[in-house]
Amino acid sequence: MSRPFALAFTCLALLGIACPARAQEARFQLYLSWTEPEIDGEPNEIVRTIYLTLGKDGKVTEQVRRDGLGRRGPGLSQQGILGEDIEGRVKGRWKVVNAGTLVRLTAERSHTFAIWLTTDGKGSCSVRLEWRLKPGFKTYERWDPREQDTVEFGQPVVNRTSCSAF
Repeated sequence: MSRPFALAFTCLALLGIACPARAQEARFQLYLSWTEPEIDGEPNEIVRTIYLTLGKDGKVTEQVRRDGLGRRGPGLSQQGILGEDIEGRVKGRWKVVNAGTLVRLTAERSHTFAIWLTTDGKGSCSVRLEWRLKPGFKTYERWDPREQDTVEFGQPVVNRTSCSAF
């Protein structure tokens, strides 16, 4: 059994979501909302809905919808293999932490951003967000495609998260 397949199969089996009728897929909908207090500007609310599919072959597919400030951005679809970088515009990596936990890690220049997905294997799940500054940084930074510039912000504040497993 190949490593990605083994990781995905172990993950799905331990999460208890896999079922033969659905070709051993696990699917989640994550709703994420947080505010970035910009250093030289107004607070910026970030809203994302992530539709995550874990396939039995180790394939990870995520569709990301961007919302916020009265507008809806175009959807973004990306895929990769569990434990490896996701191919797409937003770099990240979904990894198995333990029997009921996955984490999506994104490395930015100034910090790491983690999305923790926890499930009981019975159709219930939760999601938690975490930002950690890298050594030598006192503020968070990210590229803002609208401004075509780097934005500095303080510790993000989570407004709301939710998770559905199906």
